[in-house]
Parts: sequence; structure tokens; C-alpha cells
Amino acid sequence: MDLIQEKVRIRAAARFVLQTDIARFYPSIYTHSIPWAIEGKENAKAKRKGGLGNDLDLLIRNGQYGQTMGIPIGPDTSLVIAEAIAASVDERFMNDNLIGLRFMDDYEIASETRYEAEQSLERIERALSDFELAINPRKTRIEELPCELDSRWRRDISDFKFGRGERASRRDVIRFFDTAFRLHREMPNEPIIAYAISRLRSVTFSESIWELCRPLICQCLLVDPASIRAVYRVLQKHKTYNFRDDVPRVLNSIIKIHSGLDHGSEVAWAIWTCIQLSISIHDDAVRALAATRDPVVRTLALFARERGVILEGTATFDQWESTLSQDSLYDENWLYVYEANLRGWLKVKDDHVSQDPNFSLLKAESVSLIATEKADIESEESNDDFDPYGGDGDDGDDDEPEEDEQNDIDLEDDDSDDTHSLSGP
Repeated sequence: MDLIQEKVRIRAAARFVLQTDIARFYPSIYTHSIPWAIEGKENAKAKRKGGLGNDLDLLIRNGQYGQTMGIPIGPDTSLVIAEAIAASVDERFMNDNLIGLRFMDDYEIASETRYEAEQSLERIERALSDFELAINPRKTRIEELPCELDSRWRRDISDFKFGRGERASRRDVIRFFDTAFRLHREMPNEPIIAYAISRLRSVTFSESIWELCRPLICQCLLVDPASIRAVYRVLQKHKTYNFRDDVPRVLNSIIKIHSGLDHGSEVAWAIWTCIQLSISIHDDAVRALAATRDPVVRTLALFARERGVILEGTATFDQWESTLSQDSLYDENWLYVYEANLRGWLKVKDDHVSQDPNFSLLKAESVSLIATEKADIESEESNDDFDPYGGDGDDGDDDEPEEDEQNDIDLEDDDSDDTHSLSGP
């Protein structure tokens, strides 16, 4: 479904439009609401064990230390679960007179009067509250039509013209970052920095221009650490150039600061970037990693040590050995427990992997879930840099530049099937 075309359609006979979204959708999802969405709330409360909804609820909780608040950001399974909940919310407030759409966690409802728009907002809030969710007040507004179909800041960045063949000049770089920084100051709650870095993925920099651009990218990463995946792709594309000391310093800072905040995604991508670009992880960052409980971060930290990015003699991960058990193969730690055993990363008294009827089959075939060769992720045909339900920060928006003929960026697709018409029959 074409998102812009659908917006045009629902606004055709309207005077006002309500725009809102779900606040921190992924982190706010109550796992017990999964069976509510699948089985119906009353049925789910009457039957608290067994069935698809309860099974999914249990599996999600088992994967995050038993926590009932939030679902993992990134996996496609989370997208399906979030969509099931959002669709159930839709059913709660739809009626024959409603004209609107939902794209991911963003709503747009058209109406003839402001009063009708306010009523629609109230109904959405009630429907969300039934699933322990809430609207984002910073992104909620009622506009009198006509109004913009797309955000000005998004157009300013996605339409920015670099040189012929997307080869940037010094003037291009200065104008581009000045534009991004100005927009960020004007609209600090929008994901402008991450969007701007994603725009750079199609741009080629000469070595001299790279010396200007690289420190600016580092500055952006510190301002918005959730942009690190896009930053990695830009760095990977220009990996033959000198990274000086600013890139290693910023990546180590991300690891050190965000390990203490349990921001697993940012830390994991920072470690992966260091591995792929052969950037050393410093002792203070290693000590911060040693305190993390995130199994993916632990796996990548041990892999980084194997690849020589964490030097021998620095802070160790010996304290993790106490978590290596057969039971850990069936909780949230299974990935790093299996890989640590397979690759001999940590010392173990008992070979619990070889004794397990399932994981022993994988070990016998030397199956590893880690890419042992340096992978050029830039070649992946992926448009999931930032999770559409809140992976970019606290406001739940994950906008990126649209793909067009000038900007070859595989990002937001207006023909996505994630646009849902909320119009009545």
C-alpha cells in the first residue's frame, strides 16, 4: 500500500486530521497482553496456561530474565507479535464512520470536525489502555487541512543533492551537516541524526573529504548512539581510509557508557564494528563489558577477544564461567554458553554441551552461529536499520530516508504492507 496515496485518500473529504503514535511501543508491550491479542482478553484471563498466546508470552519472558515489560527489539518475531497487538487495538476503536490508517505504530484519522477528531483520540487512548499501552503526547496533534503529507525535515535530508554520482565535495559535506544539525536543534525529538547518517550510505567520499566527514560522523554517533548500525555501514564503505583516533575513541566510549545502561543493541553494534574494522577495545571498556548480563554482548565480547580486538592481559571474563551449565542452554544465555563451549572461550569442568541431546548434535558438526569471516553487511539487502516500533530511542519513530532514483538507500518503503486502512466497510 502506498502510504502517501493512502493519506491523500483519507483526507479527500475531511477538514481535520488526527496524528498520533504509540509511546515506546516495543519497550512498553506487556507480555501478558500477547494472549489477550491472540485469544481475546477475557478468554486469555480465564485460561492462563497453554495455547499459542500463553506459549509466546512464556517464551518472550524466558528470553529476558522473566521480565513482563517489553519485547526484544530487532527480531522479526517481535514485529509479528507487535503487529498482532496493534491489530487488536485497531479492532477496539474502529467503527463504520471512521476513516484513517495505521502505519506501524503511527495513526492518522481524518474527520469533518475538530470535535470528531478529539473523540477519535479518546477512543484510541481507551483501546490502547486495554493493552497497557499509551499514546505519545509529543507526537499527538490535530491539524486543520490542508497540511503537509510528509515531514519537512525528512524531505530536506533525503532530497539533499551531493555531487555527480553521489560524490561529495567539501562544500556538500558542510552544507549537509549544517542542515542536519540545524534541524536537530529545531526538532530534538525527531530521529534526524540517525536519518542523516543513513542518507550518507549512498555517498562516496574522497580521502581528503573523509578527513572532514569522519569527525562529524563521530559527533553524530555520540549524540544518537542508536545510529550506530548506519554509522558502521558508512565506516565499512570507507574502511581503506585512516580512522585516526576519533573513531576508536568514540566506539570505546559507546561500549563503556552503554554497557552500564544495559543498552545491548548499541554495545553489540559497537563491538561488531570494532571486530570488522580491527579497532582495539580498551581496558576500561572491557571492564564495563565484563559486568554485562546481555548474552549477545557477552558472545560478541568473547568473539572480539578471539579475533584479537580485545588484547590478552586486559580485564577478563572469567566470572562468566559460573553461568556455564546445561540449564543455561535453555534460557536467555544459550547462545554465548554454546559458543563459549564450542570455541573454547571459557574454562568448563563438565562438557555440558556434548552431554545435551540437542546441542551435542550441533557441536558434533561444528555448527557456529557467528560469522567467522569478516562480513560486509553493506551488501545485505535489508531495510531494518532501526526497528519500526521504537529501536531508535524513546519516541518510537524510526524514520529513514526514502529510496529514490538519486538516493540509492534501502530504507522506508511507502509500498509497505504495514500500512493498514482503518476505514469502516
